[in-house]
Amino acid sequence: MRIDPAFIGFESLEELNRFISDQQLIGAFQFSEPVKDKAGNILIKEKIFVKESAIKRLEAMAGNYDPDFRIAVDPEIIKKLRASLARIIVATLDETESHFIRHLFEKTRSNYNAYIQHAFATDLLVLTFYKQWSDHAEFFRHAAKTGLLALGIIVQKSFGIPRLHRYAFLAGFIAEMPMAASDEWRAQLSDRRRREIAEAASRIAVKLQLPPEVRDALKNSSLDVEKPANEDVPFDIIDPAHQSGSTEATDDGDDPAPGAPADPASASALTSVVRLALFIHESSKQIADPAARAEQIVPMVAYNGARGFFHKDLVELIIERFREYEAIARRMMKVAAVEKSCLYPDSAWAYPKPRAAQVLCRHFKTGCPKLESGWDIHVVSPTEAYGWLGTPLAAGNYPKCALERDLPPD
Repeated sequence: MRIDPAFIGFESLEELNRFISDQQLIGAFQFSEPVKDKAGNILIKEKIFVKESAIKRLEAMAGNYDPDFRIAVDPEIIKKLRASLARIIVATLDETESHFIRHLFEKTRSNYNAYIQHAFATDLLVLTFYKQWSDHAEFFRHAAKTGLLALGIIVQKSFGIPRLHRYAFLAGFIAEMPMAASDEWRAQLSDRRRREIAEAASRIAVKLQLPPEVRDALKNSSLDVEKPANEDVPFDIIDPAHQSGSTEATDDGDDPAPGAPADPASASALTSVVRLALFIHESSKQIADPAARAEQIVPMVAYNGARGFFHKDLVELIIERFREYEAIARRMMKVAAVEKSCLYPDSAWAYPKPRAAQVLCRHFKTGCPKLESGWDIHVVSPTEAYGWLGTPLAAGNYPKCALERDLPPD
C-alpha cells in the first residue's frame, strides 16, 4: 500500500479488495487515475464512483491489465480511515497487555473514543497514522498504548485546558514513532537514547503540523535521572463532581491558528503527562505479568513523584484511580521524603524497597552527624533504583543512617 496526500495506491487486486471491504467502500470510492488494460484501453474511468460490478470485471480479466490502483483521497475516505484508526486503537484496550491502561478508562464518564477520533483532525494526520498501521501494525499497537496512557491520565479529571485530551493522546503516540522501523521499542531504553528519541519525536510533530505545545512537550518528555523536574505548580484541575452535566465531549476546542505561540498551561500539562505515560509504559516492560503491573507501578509512580520526577497532581490522579494500592503508595511517598531530608542529596537510600526498614549511606559521608558507626548494612547483590530511575546500588557494606527512625511503619 502506498499512501499519498492525493491517493492510496495498491499493487494487487487482492490488496485493493481487502481495503475496500475493510473500510466498507463498495460504491463509495473513486480512482484518481483510470484503470487501463495492457493495450491502453480504459477499463474504469477516474473520478467516478466504482461499483461492485466493475471490480468483478477486473477479477475476470486478471492478467490483462497492470495492477496499479489509486483510490482518490476525499472527505469520505478520510472519514472512514479516521473511524478505522479509532477502532483499531480502542481494540488494544482488550489485549491482556493493556490491563493497567484499561483500568484507567473503566467507569470514566469521558467519551475517549470520540477524543481519539478527533485527535486525527487533519488529512495529514489520518493518512500518516494509517500508513503507520499499514506498515508496522504491531508497533502501531505498542505506540497507541502510550497515547492511551496519556489520555487515560487526562480523563481522570477536567483540566480546563482546550484540546488537551487529543494533544495528550497524539503526543503519547508520537513519542514512540521514531522507533517504528526497528525492534528497538521492545527493549529497555537508555536515558541517552530516550533523549534522542524525544528530539526526533519533536521533529515529527513539526512535520505533522501540530502546535508548538505538542512539539515542546515531546522535546522535554525525557527524564533526567540526575535532575528531577520538581514540578510543583498546581494544575487547574476541576473535579467532575462539581461540574454540571456530563464531562463527555467530542471536541475540546478548535486548533489554534498557524503560527500561534504555545499555550504555556497546555505545554506544561502535556510535558508532565507524556513524561509519566512513558515511564509507566517503559516500566511495564520490566514486569512480565500484566495483572501485576499496577501493584508494582503505582507505588513506583508515587515514590518517584515524591522525589520530584513527576507532577504531584498527576501522581494523585493515579493513586486515586488505583485506590487498592493507596496505602503502599502513600508509604513510598513518605520513604522518598525521608531520603530527601538527607543532608547530602541523593546519599540516603532506604533499603530494601518497597518494604524498607533501614536507611544506608550510599556515598559514605563519614562526617555526617546522622551516621551510625559500627552498624554497617550488608547489601548482598546489586539493587536497581526503585522504578529504575537513578543509579543502581552496588553490592557491599554501607554505613547505617539514623534517618531509619523516620521511616513510616510497614
